[in-house]
Amino acid sequence: AEGVGLYQLGYPLLIVLLTVITGGIPLAVAKLVAAAESAGDERKSRDILLSALGLALLIAFLFTAGLLLFARSFAGAMLNDERVYPTLVAMSPMLPIVGVSAVLRGYFQGKQNMIPTALSQTAETVVRIFAVLLLACALLPRGIAAAAAGAMAGVAIGECCGLLVILALYWR
Repeated sequence: AEGVGLYQLGYPLLIVLLTVITGGIPLAVAKLVAAAESAGDERKSRDILLSALGLALLIAFLFTAGLLLFARSFAGAMLNDERVYPTLVAMSPMLPIVGVSAVLRGYFQGKQNMIPTALSQTAETVVRIFAVLLLACALLPRGIAAAAAGAMAGVAIGECCGLLVILALYWR
């Protein structure tokens, strides 16, 4: 219960950061790509994708840097528990991963192809479940804070797997 509490202390911050990073970008990409596709302009679709990826990555890397720089003070001052620090650090790689995934999902939605989104989300969920359980159990002997960070790292591994699936489908 204590480990879940540490994990849950960091999770709302993750959701807020991901909302800011991905807020509206996938929907805009889907709409703009759909318009370009209906006009038969494949080059414009790629340009929209690249612009959105650049924007999402810029925002994500800024937030990742800020999170890594201020994680220790945020854990102590705002969350009142310095044991959340490893969890905050473990979630930092997710920000650019989710940003890229969200843009690619919007791209495929604009092309009216939901299969890549479905496959990537399914892969992400399956891998996340196993990775969270495996890492939390493996790191539990190092303490509750390490196990909570392991659980968050498991979520990051799941997100990375989902990104790899959607990237593979894009390149294909």
